[in-house]
Order: sequence, then structure tokens, then C-alpha cells
Amino acid sequence: MSKVIDKGIDFFIKPFIGNVNNFKGLSTTQPSIFIANHSSYLDHFVMMYLFRKANPNKRLYFLTKKEAFDKPLSRKWHKSLNTIPVNRDGNDIRAIKRILDVLESKNSSVMIYPEGTRTANGLVDKGKLGAAFIAMTSKVPITPVGLNGIFDVLPKYRILPKLKKVSVSIGDQLEIQSQNRKELTTEFENIWSKVIKLSGEISKEDTTIPSGLKPNEYQLQVAHWYNEQGIRHYPNAKLKPNQMHKRAIYITKELLKQNYEPEKSLYEQARAYGRLGSNSTSFLTSKYYLGKAEKKINKALTIVPDYGPAQYVKATLRLWNHDLNSALSYFKAANENLVNQVYVKIAYAKALVQDGNYTAAQQLLSEIMSAGKLNQVDERRRHEAAALLMRLSPNVIV
Repeated sequence: MSKVIDKGIDFFIKPFIGNVNNFKGLSTTQPSIFIANHSSYLDHFVMMYLFRKANPNKRLYFLTKKEAFDKPLSRKWHKSLNTIPVNRDGNDIRAIKRILDVLESKNSSVMIYPEGTRTANGLVDKGKLGAAFIAMTSKVPITPVGLNGIFDVLPKYRILPKLKKVSVSIGDQLEIQSQNRKELTTEFENIWSKVIKLSGEISKEDTTIPSGLKPNEYQLQVAHWYNEQGIRHYPNAKLKPNQMHKRAIYITKELLKQNYEPEKSLYEQARAYGRLGSNSTSFLTSKYYLGKAEKKINKALTIVPDYGPAQYVKATLRLWNHDLNSALSYFKAANENLVNQVYVKIAYAKALVQDGNYTAAQQLLSEIMSAGKLNQVDERRRHEAAALLMRLSPNVIV
């Protein structure tokens, strides 16, 4: 039966396998602990497939939440995949003993995801110390593994995967040198940083999102952060702009299922769809995404008609659709509701220039120039405003 399952998994997983860096790092002649970032239920099958290719006669064991063993069919399925039930609410002594037994008595290897659960937004969280503690206790080496792109194939709460290639990077095997918990904590932090680097994914600590937020509030902030990063398109970004916008869409869809801050969730979703449309080189694809963006922002404005950020997005979408009069109307409303927002003023000023209303445009640009201290992004906008102002009025001193 296990051979039939193995062949089925191989057939299913093979189309998803892209680049595998340092494949030989999975080959092992002794028990090993592999640790990786956890993005998807697909992680198990990707690692299972690759480990079996590297070690045809060996089995790789996984940890799975104990609730997966509650129902008979689910229990049978997870046992066939060599999974070990674990209580995620605290230290599970029984699970630790079982892992040690697998490593020592069965001479097998174990795959552990130190984050404890799949990411809900694509960001890599801090790893928990359990895997390193087991490695220290058993004297078994740890191999860091980075999984990239799997979140975009099959994120949490999704059933059908998207047919995209994922990449896997295997690090060098590491022997735990620590003798106590304090040393182990520092050593594991260094190992976990290797996992993050190998994954090529963004860690929570890479963002500017404050900690301590409630879960849904945090998720909305992540969606906003993805959109901002996608728009900025920094050259050293780990993810491509469209990848970030699609993650923002996924997150906001989940938030809308819970009806969480619907006008804000729809606003971020509309921004993401709009950017996918503006980034597309295909006319039909662009029209499709821009149409989706328009529908989402209309819903947001139905909920809160004077929601400034949504008015700004609506104006931008109308501008992209060559409806200047409507765009100007929404820019004006956004400027009234979002007082002193530089991004609104400069976009509104550009639209006024298109309309030939140079006097009103100069007034808005002058307001930007006379603004007080601005953040880094808005300071760049101020330079842009200065350049535009000098083109409109060459004799002006800025």
C-alpha cells in the first residue's frame, strides 16, 4: 500500500518541482533532522518526494497536529505518510519521545517545521526551539531547508493548487554545539536565519509592521505592506510586484470571509487588482484585472461613501480608463477627506495638468512644497512636485 501511495505522490508532486539547490544535502547515511519554513500542506509532499529521490530506501517522518488523528480515515491517511501526532498547545513529551525513538531505534530522519503552523500570509515567522532541543538531546545533526513559492501554489485554506514551479534550497548539515538552553537559543537563531535566507521568502522581521496587533488587524497590515512594496518595486525585493499583489488579494479575501473591516479590505484588494492590471502587457488581462478593481472599489464606496483612500483608488482607476472628468471628481473628494496627504495632492495635480487647469495644479504643488517635515517616500514626492512646478512656472523659486 505504501508503494502505491508513494507513486501517487510522485505523480502528483513532480510537475511542481522547479529548482532544487544542493540536492545532495538531502542524502544521508545517518538519522537527521531537517527543518524548514512552513507555507503549505504541500510542503510535506515536496520534501517527501525529494527525500525519497535522495534516499530510495529510507523514510522521512513528519510532525502533524494531533487533531488530524481524531477521525479514522484521517488517522489512517496520516499514518501512511509517516506522521507523528503532536500537541501544538505546549510541550508534548510523548511526541518528543516518539521523535527520539524514530531517530534512534528506527534509524530514520525527521522533518520539523519550527514555526509550528503554516503561515497565513507568506511571511516567515520566528522558529521555536523544539527541533534544536531534540537535536541537542539526540546528538543528531540539523539540516536547514528553504522552501520558496509554495505559499503561492497552495496557501492555507485553499484546496486546489495552482500549477506553478516551486524551488527548494538545502543547506549544509550542522552539528549542535550548545550545552545549555541559553547557548542553544543563540545557536538556533543563527540556524533559523539560514533557513530564511535559503527560502528567499520575507520574514516578519523584514517588514515594518508593528507586533502586538490582533490577528485580523495584523493580516490587513500585511496586505497593505505587500501592496506598498509591490508599488515601490524595489530592485533588491525578494518577491516580484505581482507576487506581492496576489498575496494581498489572498489575504483580503480571507478577511472578507469574516467581514473584517470590509471597506479597508476591499480597498487593499482593489489596489492589488488595479496594479495587476496596470502591470500587465496583455490588453485582455489588463482589462480583466482593472474591471475587478473597479468592482471592489465600488463596493468599498458603497459601504463608506466618503472613504478617502477608496476615492483615491477610484480616481486612479478612472484615469487609467481615460475618464478624466470622473477622475478629477474623485481626486477632489479624496483630497478633501485626506487632508495633507502628499500622494493624493500630487496625483490630483497631475490630473489637473492633463485637464489644462494649471492654476489649480500649481496651488496643490505649492501646498506640497510648503509642507513641514515629511517621511522618506513623501520627500521624494516633494522633489517630483518641485520638478513639475518648475515646468508649469519656470520662474518660480522652489
